Amino acid sequence: MNSLQDIIKTVFNIDENTSATIIITLFVFVVGIIIHSSIRIVSKYMKRINIRKMFLLNLHDLQKKSNHQAEKYKATASQFDFNHTGNFALYRIDISQLEILKEIGYTNSYNAFFSGIENIYRLKNIYRKAFTKMWEAVFALKYWQEKSEDLTFFNKTYASHMEKRNQSLKPYHQLIDSSVTDKANLNNPDQNIVSYFKRVNSIHYEWQQLETPYRERVDVHHQNVVLKHRKLNMEYQRLNIPILNITNTYLLEASSHFTNLSNLLKTYKEMYNSFSLTFRKHSRLINKGRRILNNRYC
Repeated sequence: MNSLQDIIKTVFNIDENTSATIIITLFVFVVGIIIHSSIRIVSKYMKRINIRKMFLLNLHDLQKKSNHQAEKYKATASQFDFNHTGNFALYRIDISQLEILKEIGYTNSYNAFFSGIENIYRLKNIYRKAFTKMWEAVFALKYWQEKSEDLTFFNKTYASHMEKRNQSLKPYHQLIDSSVTDKANLNNPDQNIVSYFKRVNSIHYEWQQLETPYRERVDVHHQNVVLKHRKLNMEYQRLNIPILNITNTYLLEASSHFTNLSNLLKTYKEMYNSFSLTFRKHSRLINKGRRILNNRYC
């Protein structure tokens, strides 16, 4: 202390009181810097710990909710069948962890795991790969969650095709009901015409013997009435039977709308089954990556 004071007195040509004041001031300044730096280092260290804990906790919850959402998407996909009655509903849960992780951010979470004095010796690539894969999964889940919008468009489109199909079949059934009971047709001198109406009657009779509501299903009616009658019309197309062309018009229109309905159901079933598989896949990736990082900081 005295030697430092002597140096200051000699260099700056000042008295003992002034040099002592300078030394005390310098000491307080240096101690202040050390304390301030220590507080900042500890504060950043604690912040990294808190971010790691928060990140891993939300990943754990995200992994479980992703599995749950996968089941919900599978349940949604199972609706897209002619067995289903009423409107189709999207089964989706709220995954708040996607927003929380977005708020934490890639950079903050990366710094929490891979910067700071406590992370200097932890340089194995397996941790960085796990971290990157988890964030890829988070971004993918958020993207596909937003893609799975409500089914308003589907319900409107499906109902429109169904209505048009029904509009085609209503006059068809009315025409058949009156024609197969018409004595002029059944007693026609041309046995080909008689045979045609008997076979038409047989098609409808066999369909009506099916149990209700099974026989009312769109696909059952299509297979047992529409397609059979169209095939029958092809057999008799060379004969001059006026009703044949009329029924063909109704049946072809109904078939067109049935195809649209089938394609719509198939597309949405495949789409939501794909969503289910995607969420299950990313759930596994998150769980694997979380375990790698969690083991590191357990």
